[in-house]
Amino acid sequence: MRHHPFVAVALVTAAGTSAVTLAHAAVQSLRVEATVAVPSQFRTLGVASGNGAVWATDGTATLTRVDPTSQSVVASIPVPDADIVLSGAGSVWVVSSNGLAYRIDSQTNAVAAKTHVAANATGAAFGDGSLWVAGRLASTITRVNAATGKVTRVPTPESPRYVTVGAGAVWAASNDSPTIWRIDPAKNKVTATIPLADTPHGIIATPTAVFVLGGTNDRIVRINPHTDRVAGFTPIPKTDGFIGYGGAIAADAGSVWVTTLTHLLQLDPRSGHILAAVAVGTHPSHDPVGLTAVSSGAAGLWVADGDGKAIDEITHS
Repeated sequence: MRHHPFVAVALVTAAGTSAVTLAHAAVQSLRVEATVAVPSQFRTLGVASGNGAVWATDGTATLTRVDPTSQSVVASIPVPDADIVLSGAGSVWVVSSNGLAYRIDSQTNAVAAKTHVAANATGAAFGDGSLWVAGRLASTITRVNAATGKVTRVPTPESPRYVTVGAGAVWAASNDSPTIWRIDPAKNKVTATIPLADTPHGIIATPTAVFVLGGTNDRIVRINPHTDRVAGFTPIPKTDGFIGYGGAIAADAGSVWVTTLTHLLQLDPRSGHILAAVAVGTHPSHDPVGLTAVSSGAAGLWVADGDGKAIDEITHS
């Protein structure tokens, strides 16, 4: 079962910092279109949009399938320790904390295959024809070839917690030290180590940049993949009240999406500027977890609300 650390988010700029508030920065419109309750023994942890459906995990034993058209639950699939969920290579993948990756057949709503990946898995991504899994109990990234099922272990300097694929490489990080590792998927080897000012709490790669959730310094850092250097960052204005934990980060062709405890932020993937923000979910004062995941795909933009045991569809213009 995954436990989410405190994560704060920030406005990214090309150089230096900015004190621009979200109220002044918002130039687009976001709104919650629908909220779908997810059957959960614990809370909603993961969400993925793909294969004609939206998929949500509860950190215990269930993968829930939601029809994005009717905005209703259409299937509950037993998956032990269902935690991280993502789509790729025509399948849905669930990476569990028990060290297994489950490949789900979206036609039958059943587990089609399972592979031993990484104990205490905390991060996963799909790209370059493979599933990549980070686990905290070994200094490796596990790579699973989607076509052949072949498993490759890629050594990393420390035990990794986060992984993403894009901008011509695989990127991984531990939240034990302030660094990001660049991995060449052709060599299955770390080819660069990028120092940061604070420890990462999530990463996502776009074609033009790598965005890093910074933990202790409450900001998002942008890395230039051509130079392997930090290109900019901006601390979030604390007056906007977006400090929280359970933060997540995702990207699509037009935006980078970041969740905080209570809000979803839309960032420009090139400049890093915040384009819009919207309050999402229900957040009780006791044991707050807030928003735990965000996913954008063919089935739409969805956010997992851990407090409310639900997923929320977001529309934007």
